[in-house]
Amino acid sequence: MRTHIKLPALAVSTVLVAGLLGACSNGTVQDATPVPVVSATTGTGVETPKAPEAKAIKSGDKLADPAAIDAATKAGLDVYNDWETGENFAFDPASPLPKNVKKAIAEPVRKSVEKFKNVSGSSQIALDADSQAASASASTGRTVIVLAAMHGERDGRKGVRYSSWNPDFDATLPAATVSWSHDEALAKTKAWIAKQKDSDRFDIVDATKLS
Repeated sequence: MRTHIKLPALAVSTVLVAGLLGACSNGTVQDATPVPVVSATTGTGVETPKAPEAKAIKSGDKLADPAAIDAATKAGLDVYNDWETGENFAFDPASPLPKNVKKAIAEPVRKSVEKFKNVSGSSQIALDADSQAASASASTGRTVIVLAAMHGERDGRKGVRYSSWNPDFDATLPAATVSWSHDEALAKTKAWIAKQKDSDRFDIVDATKLS
């Protein structure tokens, strides 16, 4: 009478492994190739590092390429283009303009101030300040006031006078803010803005520079 004995799975595995080892020892199994461990992530056995997350665009960032400009607009920001350099900067029209945007707005007026600094009462500086204030206001959707400086004479006194210019090509603001002192002209400009409607949407760009 034949007896069947059912071995546990572990025992079967042990017997099979022992048999394979025995086969290796007598030369019946040759050149056994290890089975590669395949990554569940890539299927190649090599883990691919995750790409770093793109840095979020914020107001004031310089936008180096069209992809960055697109990312800025998707983030709800506007883009200011500096037509002199071709550079683009992100800004939030609901907040004060960032420093680099103000610098870009001021630079053409600074150049005019330097160019005509020895010309008393130069109308070109006033025209450039007015024009830049108007252009920047149209580009940003905010009201940009440009503080400029020029040599002049008033009440028998000669020297550098400071005054601010608005985008309306109106002489009222320059007359209200003119001063021999930079700080006083700036204070007068701030006081004038405080009386205006939507004063929180005004930005002062300081383009004064006399060597």
